[in-house]
Amino acid sequence: MNKKTRLSLKILLPFLIVFSLASCSLQLISDYDQRTLEQLELVAKKVDRLFIRLSYMPAHKRTYSNNASSYMDIDVELQALKTRQELRALNELTLKQVNITISLFKQDREQHKKQDTISNFLLKRHRKQYNRLFLAMIKGEEAKKIPQSNQQPTNQLKNY
Repeated sequence: MNKKTRLSLKILLPFLIVFSLASCSLQLISDYDQRTLEQLELVAKKVDRLFIRLSYMPAHKRTYSNNASSYMDIDVELQALKTRQELRALNELTLKQVNITISLFKQDREQHKKQDTISNFLLKRHRKQYNRLFLAMIKGEEAKKIPQSNQQPTNQLKNY
């Protein structure tokens, strides 16, 4: 390489790096999906119902076995929500939030199973935690809304 080429590269290289980093920061998101919003609201309601129902029971009746079917129902709903999010293009953030929710729910379910009861403190903490998680996901989905006339439905999501 001659001296002029090296000088050009020294000047051009920082601009290329800055430009490429700036372009990497552009984050595209998925389109708004009404079914996802409905699914989020449904699962949020089921989770809240579980912890509210448990809070109405005396502590000695809050056994895991009495509530296993509710946990299983919520697990099924969360997995369906995850599958739907995996099918959506440019949807990494929502998918990450759903995976975090699934992980936390699994931990909480296993803790309840292990201790075979759940305290009022944990019930309150779980309700607040899941309300925050679902509220963030719901607000995130609502933020994706665009005028309905411009929105194209995605066929692969219709039946899930």
